[in-house]
Amino acid sequence: MSRCQACGRNAPTKHVRYYQNIGMLFMRQLRTVDGSFCKRCSRHFFLKLTGLTLVTGWWGLISAIMNPFLIINNVVRFVGTLSLAEGADATAPLRAGYERPRETPTRR
Repeated sequence: MSRCQACGRNAPTKHVRYYQNIGMLFMRQLRTVDGSFCKRCSRHFFLKLTGLTLVTGWWGLISAIMNPFLIINNVVRFVGTLSLAEGADATAPLRAGYERPRETPTRR
């Protein structure tokens, strides 16, 4: 067991990278969440980033081309975390002093 970088709980973790794409007519905004997450936090980031990508990722030519690949990436990485156990202290409160996941917003 290791410590989840998002919630700080001791639980089985897996390193994943999720992408969010917001397409605009002449530019796009790409956000990345990268870290070792427990099953619960992985599900949270998957739903949040992929859901927004499904809704807003199609506006603009480059975004429309990239969006299916980003969605497929997120789904494949999420499916890889489904086999993780919840962990012994999955219902324990959050702990202070844990490392936050890297979030990388970029405009292109």
